[in-house]
Amino acid sequence: MKRLKCVIKIAELRERLGISSQKDLADMAGLRPNAVSQLEHGYRWKSGERTSLQRVDLEHLEKIANAIWREKGVRVQISDLIDFVEVEE
Repeated sequence: MKRLKCVIKIAELRERLGISSQKDLADMAGLRPNAVSQLEHGYRWKSGERTSLQRVDLEHLEKIANAIWREKGVRVQISDLIDFVEVEE
């Protein structure tokens, strides 16, 4: 059975725009590097265990989009940040 899965595309956007590291993007956006890492990898560590990222903070996406617009002059669309891809279950 096929379904759609939400995929975060921040790493691809960062690389395409020449932002060399998660820390650089985090500094530009006023976020913790750990927050950018969690978004890019789709998981976080809680109590020593790796858990799937279940929620995305829209404020984080707004901060990233505004930072890129401000620093790179690129107006980011939501489709630059997230997408839905078809997967088999």
